[in-house]
Amino acid sequence: MEIINLLRNFIASQKLDDGNLDGLCEILDQQEKKLKTSTNPANLKRCINLEGFDACGKSTISLLLRENLQNSRLLQTPPLLVSRYRSFFDKQEETIRRLFYNLGNLIVSNELIDTTHNDELLILDRYWPSTIAYKLARQTEKSLESINNELVWPNYLNKPTRILYLFVPEDERLRRIEKRSVQVPITLEEEQLKNEQTFRHRLDKIYRQIPDVEIIDANRPPTEIVRDILQNYV
Repeated sequence: MEIINLLRNFIASQKLDDGNLDGLCEILDQQEKKLKTSTNPANLKRCINLEGFDACGKSTISLLLRENLQNSRLLQTPPLLVSRYRSFFDKQEETIRRLFYNLGNLIVSNELIDTTHNDELLILDRYWPSTIAYKLARQTEKSLESINNELVWPNYLNKPTRILYLFVPEDERLRRIEKRSVQVPITLEEEQLKNEQTFRHRLDKIYRQIPDVEIIDANRPPTEIVRDILQNYV
C-alpha cells in the first residue's frame, strides 16, 4: 500500500530523539494488516459524508444528526487514533501532509467495514473528498478540465452512499470564524481561504466537480439543515 510505505519512509528519515512517531509506526502496521485481510469494498447501506470549507457547519450538523438519530455513529477525519500527530504533520510539506490525511481516510474506511452488519446511519465529518480537493486546489498548474481522472473514488477506500457539500457565502463563513476564534485558533488553511480568493474559488469548484456530490445550502439555521438532510438524504 503506497500511502503506508511512503509514510514509513518519511518517518525513517526523521531524526527525532523523543521517538514521538514510534506509535504511528504501529498504527501503520495495523492498517496494513487490515488491508491485506480485506478483499472487497464494504456494502454500506446508510452512510452520509459531510464536506465543505472550515466554518460551513460540518461538525455542528454532524453532532445534531447524531443527536436526532439513536441508531447512528459519527466518525471524523483525522480520526482520534492519529489526531495527536496532526500538529506535527501540518508543519510538513504538502505531499507529506496529504499522506497523513489519506492515512486518516484509510483508518476511517477500515472502521466502516466493522459497521456493515447493522443498520445504523454512519455520519462522516470530512473524508477523502476534502483530501483530494485541497491537494488539487494547490496544484494550480493543472486545469480544472484535466483533473477528472483524479476525482474518481479510490478503490482502497469504502465509499459513502451520499456526499453532501455544505456551502455558505464567504461573508457568512468569515463571520462564523471570527465568532469562534475566541475559543478555536484560526488554522493555516483558514488563513489561506480567507486571504487567497483564487485558491478559494478553485477549491469550491473542485468540490462541486467530485462525482456524486450533492450541494446543500448551509446558510440556514442548523436545525433546518438537519431537517432537510433527514427528509431528503437519509
